[in-house]
Amino acid sequence: MNYLTSATGTTGTASTNIVFSTSPTLLTPTIIDLIGSNIYPSVDSTTAIQILKADAATAVITVDTTNSMVGFGTTTPSAYVTIKGGTTTIAPLKLTSGTNLTTAEAGAVEFNGTNLFFSPIVATRHSVLTTPAANVVSPTAPNRTLTVVVDGVTYYIAAKTTND
Repeated sequence: MNYLTSATGTTGTASTNIVFSTSPTLLTPTIIDLIGSNIYPSVDSTTAIQILKADAATAVITVDTTNSMVGFGTTTPSAYVTIKGGTTTIAPLKLTSGTNLTTAEAGAVEFNGTNLFFSPIVATRHSVLTTPAANVVSPTAPNRTLTVVVDGVTYYIAAKTTND
């Protein structure tokens, strides 16, 4: 039986040894280097760093170090962040409910469990989507007027339902 000890590189019978049933071939390719807390490839490429599923073929995460892009669920990211499209049962991106920032930050997207917000500039938060009760479009009979409520402001729009 063959075995190694990581401390000395010699053979022995200690229980801390790694035991192989056959003689292993040990390879040390330079794929990535670990320096401190940094991971980087030995050569930049469009698939420089990949995390694959157990099938060793399906990409979970791809890091393109040539173009500084990251892909989730794809081997070919086409933007700085590319997310694989969803299915009928899995959303491509999902925000969980949280608390909005105390002070809005430029570029922030927030979801508080009820409303979706975007802040295009510092200290300015805008509702993108709100609950149905806040933004309602409903026809009112008999005068064929649509009532639209946006952020608490009511708008009345004349609507024609027939060609009369």
